[in-house]
Order: sequence, then structure tokens, then C-alpha cells
Amino acid sequence: MTQENKQIRMAQALSERAHDLLISLNFAQKQIGYIHTFDISYGENIAQRTMLEVEIAAAAKRQESSTTHHKYIAKASKHLHSVIEEAIAKQLHDLDTIYHEVVGIQDSVPAIFDILAVRSASVGRLEPLVNDLSWLGRELVSLVNLPQYRKKNSKASK
Repeated sequence: MTQENKQIRMAQALSERAHDLLISLNFAQKQIGYIHTFDISYGENIAQRTMLEVEIAAAAKRQESSTTHHKYIAKASKHLHSVIEEAIAKQLHDLDTIYHEVVGIQDSVPAIFDILAVRSASVGRLEPLVNDLSWLGRELVSLVNLPQYRKKNSKASK
């Protein structure tokens, strides 16, 4: 058997082993013939001693204080969430702040969308609005002036 055949067989075996391990460890162990013979048995449960009244009272007091603590945390969490929800709702009602500060939409963007929505859109109508937007002005003009977007007339094609 050549070295290349050994490598191919090893790669196939590793691939099958990885596939078996992806299914589960027990499945992979069964595939290679592993027999699990060591089971731990801790025997029967040891009977618990009966607690004294003082211990029972102390456990009840710990349980009560734990419950009180969890109720306090739940109440504080509920109050905090309500305050946050009110603040978010208050900010969402101010649409101008959302448009200008959060999203960063300038006033000319809706007008640009309106022009682009009609078939008679032209660069002449868009250019004044786009020039107000520094992030869009030069890129749009250079894109429109690319050869594939230029209007072809019948004289140039002859």
C-alpha cells in the first residue's frame, strides 16, 4: 500500500470519526466497539437525621428572607424597566430628533426619493438636492456620468 493510499484511508477514517462524534459520544463509542462496563453505584440513600425545632425555625427564616430579597429584586427590576420604557416612548414621539440625530436623514432625502420614484427623474432635478448632501453629491454625479448610463442617440450609433 502506497503512502498516498494510507493518507486517503486515514483521512476517510478521521472524517467518519468526526461525523460519529457530531452525532453523540455514545454513538461514536459504539461505532468503534467500546464497551462501557464501569457503572458507579453509590448505594442506598442515607437517612437524614431529624432536625431540631431551632434548625427548622432557622431554615424557615432563611427561606423567608430569601423570598423577600427575590421579591425586592423583582419589584426594583420592574420599576427600572418601566422607567426605561417611558424614556424610550418619550424619545420615539419626537420624530424630528430621530430623523436628524439618530438616523441622520437630512431634509432633502425625502425629496430625492420622491423625484427618483417617477419616470421623469433627471440629473438636473436631482443635482441641486444631492449637492446639499456631502456624502452623496460627487459619487452620484460620477456614477451617472459613466458610459453605460449615458443616453445614446441615433447619430452616435451610426
